[in-house]
Amino acid sequence: MPKVILRSSDGEDFEFEVDAAVSLKSPTIKHMIQDKDGADNVILSPKTSKILAKVIEYCKTHVGSSPTEDAGKTKEERKTSRDADEIVKVDHATLLEIILAANYLNIGNLLDTTLQKRADMTQGKAVEKTRKKNF
Repeated sequence: MPKVILRSSDGEDFEFEVDAAVSLKSPTIKHMIQDKDGADNVILSPKTSKILAKVIEYCKTHVGSSPTEDAGKTKEERKTSRDADEIVKVDHATLLEIILAANYLNIGNLLDTTLQKRADMTQGKAVEKTRKKNF
């Protein structure tokens, strides 16, 4: 299987070599690859290496699954499968960065999962407390 090199842009010059199937979980990266016509398989990501590593970890565990995979499941079954994702078991600042990365890279399932985690974190908290915590 062909490989794609994803490089973070945080100045640490980290490169992640991943299978094309993994990188194609992101429509944004898919379009970047198509635009390059295979001339150079290094894709620059505006995310830090820490966040890019988390996104790649998520994509690796979801290769082969389709966006409609959860269509037949109940809301509770989808929530349970989301809770199993290690990607959302991070501190609040990292979670916000992953949300931004998922949005930029257009990875819908990851965006849904992280937004649900953020909603769960704020549920039942007073508005003033939420604002002070910068949730």
